[in-house]
Amino acid sequence: MKGMKFLTFSKIRFCIATALCILIFGGIFYALRYGFEVKRIEFLGEGMNAQFNEKLITGNMIFFPSDKVRADLLNEYPQLKDVIIRKQFPHTITIMPVLRKPYALLTTAKASYWIDEEQKVLGLGYNDPAFPELRIDLPAVVVGSTLRDPKVKSALTFLEKTTPLIPVSAIVFTDDSLSFRATSDKTDILFTQDQSIDSLMATLQTIITGVRIKGTMPKIIDVRFTKPVIQWY
Repeated sequence: MKGMKFLTFSKIRFCIATALCILIFGGIFYALRYGFEVKRIEFLGEGMNAQFNEKLITGNMIFFPSDKVRADLLNEYPQLKDVIIRKQFPHTITIMPVLRKPYALLTTAKASYWIDEEQKVLGLGYNDPAFPELRIDLPAVVVGSTLRDPKVKSALTFLEKTTPLIPVSAIVFTDDSLSFRATSDKTDILFTQDQSIDSLMATLQTIITGVRIKGTMPKIIDVRFTKPVIQWY
């Protein structure tokens, strides 16, 4: 009798454990399948509209393809620098685009274009004193594309590095097709495309800091050669 009672008790425990497992896993399955269904997508982009694949909206929050949606939006809208996607459980996806901002105005023989610091062409531009101008003649510029010309890259790098030292208003690729002339209110800087940017900045830092102590900025700083040439007239 004791053996039968023990066997019956074991069966009861087994049945209870099995039922609990079924309930737990069934609950998890239900939550994954139906509990976190995507019912709303918020697009927090000021002044922007975007079209979404309707199939994405009927998916599950947990399995929502955030990386793919981000990649698709960046590919579809070249004016976006990044896309932040957040899941707000239980039913909302929030998409926040980060717009690219003009960094400089690229002027060619045919037109002017806004470009950002990553050489992305944002659109046709116009003269604005708030942005430095890069006068570099390129054969073809396509809005939405990324420029690969090393001259543009050199000019943008120079702009980025010199901003703390001196406000450059324009960089012109000179007629000799070898040099750049960067202009500011008082000083022009001549440099070449293939110079080490770190070495160039170290030289300019020493020169500009030194002349400011004396109180007079030079007219031209030519750092294209082994020894810099400084002109005050």
